[in-house]
Amino acid sequence: MIYNDFFLFPKFIKEIKRRQKVRPAFNVLLFGMESISRMNFMRMMPRTSLFLKEKGSIQLLGYNKVGDNSYPNLFALLFSKSFKHAKNSCIVDNVINGSECVFLWNKFKEAGYDTALGSDSAAGLLAAYEYNLPNIPTDFYLQPFLFETRNVFNNTHYCYHKCLRNKYFYKLLLNWSAELLKRSRNKLFGIFWEESISHEIFNLPQNMDDDYYDFLKQLENSKYLDNSIIILFSDHGMRWGEIAQTEQGRLESRLPLFELLFPLKFQKQFQLAFKNIKQNRYRLTSPFDLHETLLDLVQNNLDDNKINTRSKQMSQDSSKISLFLPISEDRTCKTIGISDHWCTCNENERIDMNEEQRIIAANYIIRHINRLLRKQPKCHQLRISKILNATVTIGQNNNILKAFIVLRTSPGGGIFESTLNRRGKEWYVSGKVTRLNLYRYTSQCIQDKNDNIKMYCTCK
Repeated sequence: MIYNDFFLFPKFIKEIKRRQKVRPAFNVLLFGMESISRMNFMRMMPRTSLFLKEKGSIQLLGYNKVGDNSYPNLFALLFSKSFKHAKNSCIVDNVINGSECVFLWNKFKEAGYDTALGSDSAAGLLAAYEYNLPNIPTDFYLQPFLFETRNVFNNTHYCYHKCLRNKYFYKLLLNWSAELLKRSRNKLFGIFWEESISHEIFNLPQNMDDDYYDFLKQLENSKYLDNSIIILFSDHGMRWGEIAQTEQGRLESRLPLFELLFPLKFQKQFQLAFKNIKQNRYRLTSPFDLHETLLDLVQNNLDDNKINTRSKQMSQDSSKISLFLPISEDRTCKTIGISDHWCTCNENERIDMNEEQRIIAANYIIRHINRLLRKQPKCHQLRISKILNATVTIGQNNNILKAFIVLRTSPGGGIFESTLNRRGKEWYVSGKVTRLNLYRYTSQCIQDKNDNIKMYCTCK
């Protein structure tokens, strides 16, 4: 053998048969990029960002993630369920019960859309939860191809290869997407998920800028944008590395990219809905709201009369509000279920902790982690190596409301951050203790695909 390679061609059948309830008006296309904050998208992909801005796109400035990694944020988008609720109600042995947790694309399929799903990594969009589905989830599906390409790599378990031979994986994804859009005769709902470039290296997305710009420019030149709603989004910002250990990085990890581009036809047809979504760019929003927004596109709920009626009936305390409805500027993380640890809305003053408080608070965190590790005999119990950052939030009458701690542990050199709330004289962990540096090779002795224990474990 002299040379072998993999080549990708979308396969079209003459007709996709399904019960058609609604004649789709607009293509709905979601282009996801793993681990990219709104700010880093503008830094690393300026040509793409400027193109969208000049076309009148809407960036959500207060789009706040609801959990640490991809799963809680993508489950909120795809199912309108928290990851915890989904695991309890419709997941058994990593298999999703599709009647209990209905995928978003199935609702578009029922409405008459063709559907497409593709990721440029062998992990797919949802990893084991996706590969354990009993059937291919969408009409057009890229992952069987990606799964086969693992055979050209020595480590077939590693998912985030950047290149296949002399081709970037993300370019394969874009080329496949472009071919689908060019040849599809029906309206299309698609999720095209990139992670091969952006998953682990903060500065690397700049490599994709020209290609995403060219892709969108081709859609403009072909008039495809005239009938398409384009959404660029991410699950969260960069979660690890030196940037994640800074205050700026902490905020960006919680404020992922979310940008929408609507055709002029939509803006004129649904003027009040479009006015609301422009106003909501300044509001606190979450992936749950994105799910409701996409449902509105399926359910034909967007004419001015319906928007007026629904606006009067809606509750601002709801954790899920369509972006086509007016969202209050007084919305808070507490009312929509975002824990203190992930919340970026904080009007109270933060000051450095004194030495005694730092040690007491850090010890609460290390005890919390070690309790999680007690049932893992292959993992070391951890000690505090150094407290890297410790601040408290001060409320009225100089009361300490909560603390934010970053510390390094030994053995293993893990760097962790946590938000602590105060109850009397006691501290307790709010939400989850999260890790700010990579841990792939230090925790290979245990298999926890959801990272609940792996991120804390340093193998003996």
